Amino acid sequence: MVKSAGAEEDIDEELSPATSTGVLEKMADIFNLIMLICAAIGSMAFGVLAAYGIFRMGFAMMRPRRAAIPVKVSPQLVSE
Repeated sequence: MVKSAGAEEDIDEELSPATSTGVLEKMADIFNLIMLICAAIGSMAFGVLAAYGIFRMGFAMMRPRRAAIPVKVSPQLVSE
């Protein structure tokens, strides 16, 4: 705590960047903006990947399956 001359209130030296004024406040605002942008990009990327997975699974389920065809086995003579 620092006592300021002529003032009745005490000033705390360990203010968080979000509650301080001046350069720290501007830095906190910029940091918050960067974090917001990163969160928005991350959520969009997650949405794109989730949609890709859903559509890939859906198209894989719609793909026609190959039917098993019985194979006739016949003996062959090897000519020498």
